[in-house]
Amino acid sequence: MFNVYVLTRKDNQQDSGDDSEYFVELFAEQPTEKELSDCGVPTAYLNHVLNGGGKIGYESYWFFLRQKTLTTSEDKIYDRMKQSDSGT
Repeated sequence: MFNVYVLTRKDNQQDSGDDSEYFVELFAEQPTEKELSDCGVPTAYLNHVLNGGGKIGYESYWFFLRQKTLTTSEDKIYDRMKQSDSGT
């Protein structure tokens, strides 16, 4: 088992009643500010997201960065994803 970092985004959709988080990216190691920025995280929130993220004030969307330990079956899926990305 090993750890990965999962970046999700939550939109403020009070009008529609949608309270879901949406998957943005999966990182094998803690992402850098540039990697988060490339995923759409605003510059002003990079440090906040690197520390876990969440809502700060009245923004219409916010990000979470969570560390997750993969289970054995998830390890196998992740290994297959890496292999297909590398073309092997």
